[in-house]
Parts: sequence; C-alpha cells; structure tokens
Amino acid sequence: MGGETLAQQARLQRLEHFKQLYYQAEHDSLKARIALDISDIYLDIQLDSAERYAIIAIRHASKANHYSHLGKANNFVGICYLNRARLMTALEFFQAAYEAYDRGGDKTGVSKMLNNLGVIYSETSNYPKAIEIYKKAFVQDSALGNWEQASYALHNIAINCSSSERYDEAMFYAQKLKHYAHQLDSKLSVNMVFGEIFFQLGQLDSAQYYMEMAVQDIERAQDVGYTTSGKLTLADIYLQQGKLTPCSQLLAEVEQLIVLHDLPDKRLEWLRIQSDYFERSGQPEMALNSLRAYQALSDSLDAINQLERLNEINAKFEKDNIERLVVEQDLMLKQNRSQLILIILISLLLLLICGAILYAFYKKRALNGVLKKQNEKIQQQRQKIISSINYAKKIQQSTLPSEDDFESIFDEAFIYFKPKDIISGDFYSYQQMGTKTYIAAIDCTGHGVPGAFMSLIANAKLNKVVNEQGIVDPAQILVHLHREIRNALNQDGDINENMQDGVEMSICAIDNANHSIAFAGAGSNIMIQTENGLIEYKGQLPGLGGNLIGDNIQVETAHIPYKKGEVLFLFSDGYYDQIGGKQGKKLNKKKFREILTRVTEIGLSYGKLTCDAYISEWKMFEPQTDDMMVIGIRL
Repeated sequence: MGGETLAQQARLQRLEHFKQLYYQAEHDSLKARIALDISDIYLDIQLDSAERYAIIAIRHASKANHYSHLGKANNFVGICYLNRARLMTALEFFQAAYEAYDRGGDKTGVSKMLNNLGVIYSETSNYPKAIEIYKKAFVQDSALGNWEQASYALHNIAINCSSSERYDEAMFYAQKLKHYAHQLDSKLSVNMVFGEIFFQLGQLDSAQYYMEMAVQDIERAQDVGYTTSGKLTLADIYLQQGKLTPCSQLLAEVEQLIVLHDLPDKRLEWLRIQSDYFERSGQPEMALNSLRAYQALSDSLDAINQLERLNEINAKFEKDNIERLVVEQDLMLKQNRSQLILIILISLLLLLICGAILYAFYKKRALNGVLKKQNEKIQQQRQKIISSINYAKKIQQSTLPSEDDFESIFDEAFIYFKPKDIISGDFYSYQQMGTKTYIAAIDCTGHGVPGAFMSLIANAKLNKVVNEQGIVDPAQILVHLHREIRNALNQDGDINENMQDGVEMSICAIDNANHSIAFAGAGSNIMIQTENGLIEYKGQLPGLGGNLIGDNIQVETAHIPYKKGEVLFLFSDGYYDQIGGKQGKKLNKKKFREILTRVTEIGLSYGKLTCDAYISEWKMFEPQTDDMMVIGIRL
C-alpha cells in the first residue's frame, strides 16, 4: 500500500508541475505538448480528464499547424472513446489522427493509427477490413524497422484470421510472429495467439496450455486491457472444460481489474462468461441475473453509440440546412392553392415511385437468395479445389530440403521463398559432397499448378543426374539435366505445345578449403558482394529443355575465387520483375542490387525479413506476378 501511495503522490506532483507549465507557456505548440503530457498521465486513471486535456491539445495544435501534436491528441481522444466502448466516435478521431500524421509526413504515426483503426474494425466484427488494415501496418512498420509495432500487426492479423475462421492463415501468421520473436521487441505474447486459434478450433487442451503461458507473459507486460482479455479467454476455456473452480477464480480477478480501470466492454464479456458459469454450476437464478445484467449493459452501450451518432447527424443537418429550411417555410406560406395541389400530386408521384422501388427491392432480395445459394455451391467447390492444392503444397514442400538445416551449414545464410500461388515453379536444392557444398536455384516454366509439376520433374531429374549418375561438375550437371528434361517432356520429336517448357538454373559448388566457387548457369546468374561492390556472373546457357539449344552443348564451369566474408546470392527473376511503385513498373535489376547490398549491410539473419518488407512495400496493392526466390550465403 505504501508503494501505491508514493506512486500516486508522484503522479499528482507531475500533474501539478505540468499544469503550472501549461499556464506559463506562451506558444500554442508548447501548450499542446504539455496538454498531451497531462492527458497521457490521466489515460490510466481518469478518462474524462484525459479526454478534456487531449481536446485542449487539439485546439492548440490546430492553431500552431503542428501535425504531430494534432495526430497524437486525436489519438488520445479516440482511445478514451474506445475504452468507453463508443466505437464509432473512436473511429472518427482515429481517422482524424491518421490524416494529421499523414499530412505531417510522420510514417511511424500513420502506422500506429493503422493499428488503432484495425482495432475498431475488429471490435465491430469486420474482420476482412481489419486484416487488410493490419497488413498495411505490418508492411510499413517492417520497412521502417519498427519491430515492436510490426509484432502488434502480426499478432492482430493472426487473431482476426482466427475469428473469421481462416485458421490456416491464422496459424501461418502466428508461426511468422514466433519465427521473428527474437527480432520483434514486443510486449505481446505469441502464446495468446496460439491459444485463441486452438480455442476457436475447439481444441481445448491445447488452448489451455498456450493461454496459461500467455497469461504469465501478459502479466509481465503490464497492459491492463490485454491482461483482461487473456484472462477472460482462459476463464472461458476452463468453463468449456468443466473446470469451474479455476474459472471462478479468474472471473474474480478480472472483476477487480474491470472495476479498478472502468472497462465496460470487458465487463460485457465478463457477464456473459459469468452467466454460463452460474448455469453450469447449478445456480440458475444467479445465471439469469448475470444474463439480465449482460443484456442491460449491451443495450446501454448500443443506445449510447446510436444516440451519439444521431446527435452528430442532427447537429450537422441543422448547421448545414437551417437557413434553407427558413426560406422554404416562408415560401410555403406564400404559395397559392394551385401550388399546394402541385405539391400533393408530386407527393403522390413520389409514393408511386417509392412503391415501385419497394417492389424492386423485394424482387431483388428474392433473386439475391437464389444467387446466395449458387455462391454457396461455388464456394464449396472452390474450397475443395483449395484443399486439393494445399495438399499438393504439402507434397511439394516435402521434396524441398529444410531451410533451418540449410542455414545451419553456414555461419550466415537465408532463403527467401515466396510462391505466387499456393504451390510454386521455383525450388532450391543443396547437398554436401566431400569438401564441397552444392547449391542450386531453379526456376521452372510457369507457376502455380503447371509450374509445380515442372518443378517435381526437374527435381527428380536433378537427383538422378547427381546421385544416380554421379555427375559432380556444375557445367556437366546442366548438360545432363537438359537432356533428361527433353526426354521426360518428349521434346526430341516434332514441334509441339511443350517445346517451350524448360528450366532456368544456377548451380554453385562452394569449396571452402580452396576459397573457390565452381559456377554454371542456364538463363540464370549469380552475384557476389565483395569489398569492391556487387559483381554479377552470367550463366553460359539460355536455359535447359525446349528447343533453345540442341543436345550437343559446349559449356565449361567457371571457377571464381573468393575472400572470406564475401556474400554469394542466387535468385530467380520473379523478385526484380515484380510490378509496383508509383508508376506501375518492374522493380528492375538496379534496385535489386541495392536491396542485396542493403541485406549485406544489415546482416543475413535479417535477409528474409528485409526482402519481404521491401517487396511488400514496392508492390502494395499490385498482385504478385511470379514466384520469388533469393538465397544468400556468407562465404
């Protein structure tokens, strides 16, 4: 208690100090900043005061045209309304904050507001919109290096995917958050994400395991709202498992937090779980009382939001139209009998039009019912196709070597592998033979299902050439693989549809003992980052398979010396051919070289994240045009 008293006294002293500074300040910019400091202190203890000083800050920031203070002040007001569960008003202030940060060129502030806007869409169950907003926030935060904010976005993407029953996607983003946990400095718990997903799936034991760890994590984070949500979810899990005692204990803890911090939206969820708890524990009267309290609070929150919106609409209407209404009233008094008859006739005509519209509406609704059933059938067929392709993805992934095993071979290495569709025409391969490590990056004709079939053929023939025929020279591997692909696709006969199908490939044999790379390429190049810059070595052949070259090939392996610490890059063309940017053009090789240089400077352990963040920001809303693969190795 003594500690709490000292903390309260220190907080009051800070408030008094800031208030004195506010009255002494002369400039609007300084007054806005001080008012924001006061509002920030009040946010955790008294929402009304926090809102009042944030509004004062808005007034001063507007006069000073200080967009950063204006964005922060609008954000604070939005948070106050969010904590009161008045979501539509919170949304308007968050949008105003977004616009202020955007006008001021504050990208970090813009990203923060994207996260807050996502909260509103999530709370109103508009999960697709929330996911879209959070993905924008993740791209921007990754590009800025704001890993803590990026982790919030990843966390919220996974949670909203789970809430919208997109469980595979939710698990993908949860794994991504876990994978980058050592880089993303976050107060969030990835265990809560896994707990939420398993709870939605009905796997209660797994949900309990992860959520119990999550509650321990978030207790350390000291985020009241986050802690309350986690404990409520864990209480619900206990309840579904029939574990009434731990459920009751958690509900008691949460009630104290709700009362202490005035969290009406959390109280609503707490009342729902408490009602279920009383019903399961054989206390029907208590269950009914909790259910009534839940309904009353829900109606109250809905009424507040509706009344608030109605008042705003009425105020705007009166402001914009009061003079026009006065003029119209004056004209109506002066109109004669013929004008009144005309008004009546027009009214009747409007009624007829409304009737026709109403009839069309009901007819359209009936038609929509038919279309809905047809769409449901289409969605079922689509889901079957997607399930089949997802299974094909598992088969394809099983043929690829492990990225973790690959990265463990070298001091520093990464593989950035991003298919255009669920399955890919790009693949990679590596193998240690004696003192040499063989690395291959292969880009097959097409992408999606056709590209995946080509990749399976190419992978099988590559294994045959290397492991069965014992070919170890990179140039000879290309020669034999070319012949194998032509035979497999029957490309030796007359010209046909599959004559253009083939493979582009780079293969390197790294000899660490002699500091040398044996390289051969077909339609594909490699780059080496040296102390003198990035050097590109071009492949000697235009490609493998098809009719570009015959069977009599003359090609020799290039032997490239290197120094310890230099970086080798293998890649497909999908990355630098991606459409994007303000003018909708390809990324091009020049920018791609700059990205590889930046990866080298930042460190290869961040290579995958750097490549993903840059290309995501580049393409933005453009679709991905091809499979992408970039491999980096510190020699």
